Amino acid sequence: MSETDINQILVNGASISLQNLKRARSYESLLFYYAEISVYLEVSLSEGAGISDWSRATLSSLFAEAAEEFMQRKRSYSPASLVGGT
Repeated sequence: MSETDINQILVNGASISLQNLKRARSYESLLFYYAEISVYLEVSLSEGAGISDWSRATLSSLFAEAAEEFMQRKRSYSPASLVGGT
């Protein structure tokens, strides 16, 4: 696997997760995809893994978009639904 492959996998994976986050219908799904994107970003910060600056910047941008979407959508859930209530 080349460095280019690794960069494409990270960016494409995060992009897919962001699209899934935008379509999430439950708080649990929303949280899952948000966490998934944060993992892609975390992996991109690994030293010596061949991650390009472009990939890091793109992942950072995707994470920022995901964070904004997550915070906006989180407001729409009632406090009871966040702890497993109705």
